[in-house]
Amino acid sequence: MLSIVLAASIFSGDISVDSSGVVRETSPFFISEANGSSAKVVALKTHSKAALQAACRRALTLPLREQVRADLMARTSQVLPKPLSFIDANITDYQQEKTHDGLNCEGKVSSSDASYNIAGLALTGAWWAAEDGDIELLRAMLKVALQHRRTQADAVALIASQTDLASALAYLDEHLHPEKLTLNQSKIAVGKIWLAAEKFDEVVNLMGACDEPVCLQLLENAEDKLQQIEASQADDLSSYF
Repeated sequence: MLSIVLAASIFSGDISVDSSGVVRETSPFFISEANGSSAKVVALKTHSKAALQAACRRALTLPLREQVRADLMARTSQVLPKPLSFIDANITDYQQEKTHDGLNCEGKVSSSDASYNIAGLALTGAWWAAEDGDIELLRAMLKVALQHRRTQADAVALIASQTDLASALAYLDEHLHPEKLTLNQSKIAVGKIWLAAEKFDEVVNLMGACDEPVCLQLLENAEDKLQQIEASQADDLSSYF
């Protein structure tokens, strides 16, 4: 059986490594373990077959995720919170076997861009640090995220979200390529800045690519403002009479 899976996600779980090199991740839903090219998942709650398969594939990436964490921490001399990890990888030669309480699986995990995994984790860490108020960690993570083309735009959005409106607008105007934003939280941050600056057309264009409730609310607010402007212009007859 051959399966190729692209995994590009952020995972939140308590990850540990024992003395034999087995990597374990514990979440409210699964206990996952991986060693080399093998992994097993124990379901703590009832799940569908598809959910178990997805969990086992995620488990296979545990060793590489831990390596990415170690590489980033060594590069920045920072300690990352344990729940943070990121991976963009291919899984080939995937096989699985059902167990009484979960799933065993095997597969070869590889990444075509190790630098993106490090930058992606740095971006994840930067947003975490911003929300937690850890300025030292935020600065260290942003330095890495800004250096990769696939994370730079999201890092720019995060930087802009941390300053006043005038400074944020100037920074976005100079550095942001909005079409390169990948995270919804980045789009939301930029959308809020643009809405406050009355850049309603820009908000509408950006929020159209985000389906989170906050995005939809920003979109609705911007469209309402545009309709009010259009109505006001239509009521102004001074130029015609």
